[in-house]
Amino acid sequence: MDLEQLKNNLKNYKKEEIIFKRHALNSIALRGSSKEFIIEHLLNPVKLVDFEEQGLDKYKLIFYISNSKTMILPVVLKEKRLYILTFIMRYRAWKKLVERGKNEKNGLL
Repeated sequence: MDLEQLKNNLKNYKKEEIIFKRHALNSIALRGSSKEFIIEHLLNPVKLVDFEEQGLDKYKLIFYISNSKTMILPVVLKEKRLYILTFIMRYRAWKKLVERGKNEKNGLL
């Protein structure tokens, strides 16, 4: 799957089909974010800049929020449900985060 296919898949979900796991809810509360903020970015994924497949139906979604903020959402995509496993907000530029991840995979770090 490529990035555009993933964005199209996300657009097909309805708000009611997005399920937050307990760990995700705890992380959202700790970091002062909201479910609405996350749902908005999932259903309108214009800021989705990269992703990593992490197994069958499991993905790590990387969203550009601002020059200094990157939102990372580990999710499971099923036909009728989207499960959000946790919520991570990183305070570093997304390009560096993505580049670092690719370098780690290739054994460069």
